[in-house]
Amino acid sequence: MNTKKNKNQIFRDSFSLFVNKKIPDSIFDGYMNDKDGEATSLLQFWIIDNMKSEIIDWATGIGVIEAVELLYKSAFENGNVLEK
Repeated sequence: MNTKKNKNQIFRDSFSLFVNKKIPDSIFDGYMNDKDGEATSLLQFWIIDNMKSEIIDWATGIGVIEAVELLYKSAFENGNVLEK
């Protein structure tokens, strides 16, 4: 199965599983184009402040980011998405 969604859409959908609201475009775009880790740190702190209540007492911001990245990597390796 191949999705018609692009990488950004898939990442946004994946993050929505863990947070209560849409990540602001400036934070999301910064993360997707991060070169030095600063934008990822901003996203990490944003996630912590907006995490779903079901996971807030045990999940971490960086754990959510890594989970989303792993979901995408696994889908790519399985051929479900074409864009690396």
